[in-house]
Amino acid sequence: MAQSETVTERPDTTPLRINGVIVQDGAQANLDTARRRYRREYDRGYLLSEQGHDDHAQRVLDAANHDLLLAERKYAQARSR
Repeated sequence: MAQSETVTERPDTTPLRINGVIVQDGAQANLDTARRRYRREYDRGYLLSEQGHDDHAQRVLDAANHDLLLAERKYAQARSR
């Protein structure tokens, strides 16, 4: 990640649609999988935080955010956005 880049700069992950239907190809499947994994890790981090494991929770959340951002970038690259 470039130093001037921030985590809030998200790539365009608008689904590709043909005749109003989302195209379910490898790029979309990979992004959907990454989003499910992110949700599980987010929930895990939240639970750790609620249990008082703040440092561990933050590491889990940071890793989840990082992995999702990478997946979104790969998706955008596959879609040439």
